[in-house]
Amino acid sequence: MVHISNATTAVIYLWLRLFLMWSTTEIPEDVLRENGVLNIKLMDGDTEVKDVENYTVQIDVKTGTIKVTKNNNREVKYPPLKLKSMTPRGIRNNNFGNIRITKDKWLGLRVEQTDKEFFQFIAPEYGYRALIRTLQNYRRRHNCQTIADFTNRWAPHTENNTSGYIQRVCKELQVPSTYVPDVDDKDTMCAFAAAISLVENGIPANMDDVVKGWELL
Repeated sequence: MVHISNATTAVIYLWLRLFLMWSTTEIPEDVLRENGVLNIKLMDGDTEVKDVENYTVQIDVKTGTIKVTKNNNREVKYPPLKLKSMTPRGIRNNNFGNIRITKDKWLGLRVEQTDKEFFQFIAPEYGYRALIRTLQNYRRRHNCQTIADFTNRWAPHTENNTSGYIQRVCKELQVPSTYVPDVDDKDTMCAFAAAISLVENGIPANMDDVVKGWELL
């Protein structure tokens, strides 16, 4: 596996079989920060390399460029490629509900918003705060009552499989779609936010981060 460090270039001996990941996107900052694992298949020309222990790989983490060298110092001609994180977009952005960019000035927004569609937050708790506050506003401003009401507004059928979304949220909360959540109850809203985060990102929420988000309200 190729482990990326915070250094400008990471030089790694490959001891395991590597799998292909092609992309033309930049390396997301969370991969660099969290020493994420990226997977490629090591090729020498048109032949997949089997004796990977005899090769080194240089990855320029600023550009995503890969340079492969055999231990006899012969450089392998490797196609230019950039690497892509498998981390879901909502997690990369600390925006676990994938809240779209609007004129709202949320607490904890990154100074530079590089995602043109979704807000980006400086830390997870700020993303969860925005998610919970949005749900509370659905009740106070739009009179959403049941889980189905909230979800229909959060994930409209024009963009989502809304019925499936409702089912998944209700399954996580272990409640029917007619359940009326108390938007001022900490445990209820943290569980609700965590369920939405799971559906949006496919990864269970870190409940410590969710609770911190609630405490920022």
